[in-house]
Amino acid sequence: MSGQLLPPTPPSQPRSPLGRRKLDWRSLAFTAATSLATFSIVAMVALILGNILWLGGGQISLHFIFGGTSEGMFDAAQAGVFPMIFGTVALVILMTLGVVPVGVITAIYLVEYGRATSPITRIIRGAINNLAGVPSIVFGLFGLGFFVMFVGGLIDRTAYGGELHYRQPALLWAAATMAVMTLPVMIVATEEALRAVPRGLREGSLALGATKLETIRRIVLPQALPGILTGAILAVGRGAGKWRRSCSPARPTTWPGSRAPRPTSSCTSATTCSCSPPNRRISSAPSPSCTVRCWCCWCSPSC
Repeated sequence: MSGQLLPPTPPSQPRSPLGRRKLDWRSLAFTAATSLATFSIVAMVALILGNILWLGGGQISLHFIFGGTSEGMFDAAQAGVFPMIFGTVALVILMTLGVVPVGVITAIYLVEYGRATSPITRIIRGAINNLAGVPSIVFGLFGLGFFVMFVGGLIDRTAYGGELHYRQPALLWAAATMAVMTLPVMIVATEEALRAVPRGLREGSLALGATKLETIRRIVLPQALPGILTGAILAVGRGAGKWRRSCSPARPTTWPGSRAPRPTSSCTSATTCSCSPPNRRISSAPSPSCTVRCWCCWCSPSC
């Protein structure tokens, strides 16, 4: 019947706030596994650093940090690490000055100007993919052959009449080699940062009468700056971590134009070398540059 009233529904029982939830064993196991992995990594790093400080803390001094290594490179009382520190910092700075402008300009062309079906765009992307998969030691051989032998030799033949100035390993050639090696990282990171900028900002700028170059310079690049800086940091990290593997064109404290040491006409006989542990054999021989080189190894049949 239309006028009949329905009986009121009984009120629902309130949920107890102290009710137990079902325990998710999978989430608990995953949390425990990730926590254990994190603790293991931190413990290993702490163990390595502690071992270094425990065994080598007594050798750390101002002379060790700011001293040179021209003589007694393997003698802890005379050695210093300042040339290695200076070479690494200078290499990273020169590499950054070379890779950031080229990487940003290339990424701007690929995102803002280049068409996906263009032959030039395909060639550039193929080159980027190939550079990203080349081992670092191959970059070292490339830098030695191209920058040192070809570019340096061309400069010497053109400006110095063939006299040796630039055709030798130097910091500049090592930085150029590192810039080529880290170029794919910089380009890809900058591309992603440029694509993350909303299209509406570009269209609004163009609608207000700005040119495409002004839009890129004043709208797109400021918005993409955090991503570009991230790419630069990744490139610097890769270059600083792998420069030893591709150090063929590098001599950390040498700049192009400085004369390489030349061997003298006569060499003296091998002088006496010494090793600090008494249980090592000693062998010495003069090198072609009239400097005595010593080798120390543990006493064994192969020594």
